Amino acid sequence: MPAEPAGLPEYLPRSAEAGVWTLAEFARLSPESLEQAVPVEEARRIRAFGVKGAVSASYRWETAGQEAAASIVAFEAASAEDAYGLTTCASSSAVTERCGGLTRVDAGPGLRMATWQGRMALRASTPSADTAAGTELRRLVQEIVSRIPREDAPDLLQAVPTASQIPGRQWIVRHLTSLPPTAFPPGRTPDLGHLSRLLGLDGGTLVFVSAHRVPRTDAANVVWIVRYGAADHARQAHDRLNAFLGTEAGSSAAWQRVTAAPPRGRFLVGTWTAEEESLRHLIPRVLELLPS
Repeated sequence: MPAEPAGLPEYLPRSAEAGVWTLAEFARLSPESLEQAVPVEEARRIRAFGVKGAVSASYRWETAGQEAAASIVAFEAASAEDAYGLTTCASSSAVTERCGGLTRVDAGPGLRMATWQGRMALRASTPSADTAAGTELRRLVQEIVSRIPREDAPDLLQAVPTASQIPGRQWIVRHLTSLPPTAFPPGRTPDLGHLSRLLGLDGGTLVFVSAHRVPRTDAANVVWIVRYGAADHARQAHDRLNAFLGTEAGSSAAWQRVTAAPPRGRFLVGTWTAEEESLRHLIPRVLELLPS
């Protein structure tokens, strides 16, 4: 058995603590070196959350003459909100499991798990199609999660009606460019960098995006909520957005479905599916549910 690497964080099990798994490799990653664990474009989206760093580890399991592998990437965030957001952007799967504060699961081929606990966002995967490997990966993730302190989920999750939510299609971000493609209706997506600038998004703002069923159609309502540090920031963002939407550029097809309700305190609520969105029902309800 190879020697255990020095500096392994407490939440990652050593070989003697990992059930059937043997720790094979381990590396600490700075925010600037995330590309060693994830694709370049994904690393850019992750850095928008202001991660402090990450840990990458691989485990091996030999059984019945076959070998299974498991990959773990753990991102350390500055807050539970950022860690939660990282997890939502890692997977839009409607399949969840009771593991940590949130776990979304993508299966076939292999198994991929995106898990939030406290200030950590975990990505665990095995390429093996073997059921036993998936079962053991779940046990490994449960062991890791049990070593990470819990924190409360973001308050903004309570600000939308849950009955109409489309499972898995809720995201929390600091910048709109961190959102996956599933956060948008097909075609005519606005320039997300420009929209983020109009909304004044920075490390101190938080955005919650939620997709909802539209009765008797296949369309989805997509509502976004921005939480600012102060009410005047929300008002200024609302004014900037409306001023731009009144220009020729803002009236183009990509922006026609973008709109925002008047701000409520330090919150701004809007949508980029205005053609489907019922402003008479869903958005007023969201405004009522916003935390004080």
